[in-house]
Amino acid sequence: MTRRCSTLSLLSGSAVLVGSLCLLGVLLASAPLLAQQGIPEACATAELHTRVVELRFRPVLDGVLLVDQLLSPCGSYKVPKSMNVIIVEDDAPHLEQISEAVSSWDLPPQSVEVTVSLIAASLDSSGDEDPPIAEETREVSRTLSEVTRWTRFRRLGSASVRVMEGGEAEVDVTEHYKLMLRVSGVDVERGFVKIEPFALLRKPSKAEAASGIGTPAKILGGELDLEEGRLHLVGTPSHSRRRAIYLAFTVWPLDMSSPSPKLEGN
Repeated sequence: MTRRCSTLSLLSGSAVLVGSLCLLGVLLASAPLLAQQGIPEACATAELHTRVVELRFRPVLDGVLLVDQLLSPCGSYKVPKSMNVIIVEDDAPHLEQISEAVSSWDLPPQSVEVTVSLIAASLDSSGDEDPPIAEETREVSRTLSEVTRWTRFRRLGSASVRVMEGGEAEVDVTEHYKLMLRVSGVDVERGFVKIEPFALLRKPSKAEAASGIGTPAKILGGELDLEEGRLHLVGTPSHSRRRAIYLAFTVWPLDMSSPSPKLEGN
């Protein structure tokens, strides 16, 4: 198995601390010893160039993981201390590939709009008609009735909030419920948004809040991988009760027009 000649160096003034990812192979100059370490002899005479790869938005240690995967068997890199750059040494084609990969990956934080609807589901068989369900959540009720035992659905409220990647938000969905969430990541290429964590909280009553003894009660929570433009359902159906609460999530990039979402139940 050929080992990569990558080195990770931290530079501090004139002192150089070298941590070799090829053990001691990169420090051995002669061809026989290179072969003994499993490193191609061509590395001793390869035409290598140096390029400084700057990271403007992403952590440098995450960039190191990306660069290390793209090095040739003769490539290496150094990370100057307290600088957001990676000094890469490799042949010209690999340097170009690394630069292009880092440029397409090192993007500014993305902003998304999260829309959430709170839906109550029940087995109520009374003849009373609920208020009309909004068009964007009509399919939610239809699908839930097909895949769950619930027969009646009522939208309690909805809200939208704009959040930047890495940011947190808190929004009142109804008078009695609020949603807290953090957008931990946005995968632009795959079109997925990572929400980690989220929590639906039931607010204390006015009497509890006035007395100072009431605290919000967590109803739903966890983490979600949401595909942009698709409706995602999460809830707490309990077969021992006659009611359940569902949240319907949809996320969109702020610069993207929003066609009718496709349903993705959970």
